[in-house]
Amino acid sequence: MQKAIKELAQALAAQADDARKSKRWQRGGVLLNMISAGLSAPTKAQAGIIAATASPTLSYEIGHTKNTMLKAHLHISLPMQYWELWCATAGTTP
Repeated sequence: MQKAIKELAQALAAQADDARKSKRWQRGGVLLNMISAGLSAPTKAQAGIIAATASPTLSYEIGHTKNTMLKAHLHISLPMQYWELWCATAGTTP
């Protein structure tokens, strides 16, 4: 039993480490996209270069926020749908 608990703890620690590494690589990718977008901006205006440089970060944040909100919505709505389905099969109303 102790061995299983120890193995589980090691597996969870490895998973957390992998998540940190993945997040680090993703941030590095966003940084690389920012640099390449800023260097390849099709304008000589400073505001256009700044906008092109910031766009990968904004896209990442929008996507991250959308995914977080979607997960929160599913966390709430799926149990409600299961409850409605159960009530429908039982012949009652929620």
